[in-house]
Amino acid sequence: MLRLDELDRITTALGYDTDAARAAFLGISPAALSKIRNGHHLPSADLIAAVRTALPRVPYEALFTTEER
Repeated sequence: MLRLDELDRITTALGYDTDAARAAFLGISPAALSKIRNGHHLPSADLIAAVRTALPRVPYEALFTTEER
């Protein structure tokens, strides 16, 4: 699971304070981020890779958990 609270905190500190801006920063579509935020999809391998690429200094454990729905 993506820790949206932490993603929001980090990206807001970087100046990306809307989901559209966050999605652009991550290189994903706003729709993809919305589906994850609304619980319709789990993060895909591509999304995990995008987050890790955009935020390489942030530990994986800070942004993702292994809890199940």
